[in-house]
Amino acid sequence: MNMRRLRSVCVAALVGACALLVVAPAGAKTIGVSAGQSIQAAVNAAVAGDTVMVQAGVYRENVVVTKSNITIQGVNAVLAVPETPTTTQCPDDSPTGVNGFCVTGVVDLATATVSSYVEGVTIRGFQVSDFPASGIVAFGAKNAVFEENRTIDNGEYGIAAFISTGTQILGNSTERSDEAGIYVGDSPEARALIDGNLARDNLIGIFVRDAMFGTIRNNRSTENCVGLLFLADSPG
Repeated sequence: MNMRRLRSVCVAALVGACALLVVAPAGAKTIGVSAGQSIQAAVNAAVAGDTVMVQAGVYRENVVVTKSNITIQGVNAVLAVPETPTTTQCPDDSPTGVNGFCVTGVVDLATATVSSYVEGVTIRGFQVSDFPASGIVAFGAKNAVFEENRTIDNGEYGIAAFISTGTQILGNSTERSDEAGIYVGDSPEARALIDGNLARDNLIGIFVRDAMFGTIRNNRSTENCVGLLFLADSPG
């Protein structure tokens, strides 16, 4: 190998190493969760940069995420409604209307304002089924990513984001939601990306309400009462 080629290889290796340092913050760790253990307990123990890795199994709990920059990764994991839901900080939780995953900042639903955003949360690779409210929901979230999940038979929305910005809903399957499979609402700076999803057999496939900016592309909406709905609340 000549010296010019060697220098190029060394520079490339150095750049790659620097990129890894940026992607993996110092002290970032993976917290494993196995069947019979609690996802919520692992989320409570996580700090920014951590990944909660949930192994195969059925987890009967509702989970709230109020910490920024954590990833919750499922590996053939199912989140199902518990017999006795846990009281959480999710703004719209009630004994009869609990959500599966709730990602929430500090919000006032009455005025649709956010005091403090929760940022950079990723939820990936779960099946979320049979919750009375939504399968996965965000309130006051910034740059949340919901990717490659499957929501089935939830009482309100499959995946929803309220008063949030930069939400990415990517490659999910949302089925048999009583309202919308995918919803983005109450978000004047939504800047959402809804890409590569399947919305099937919901009341509404994809519903955007009182929200501005963003991109919807490469989705399939089928067997819904309404495929794609945009609605501006008064005064519009």
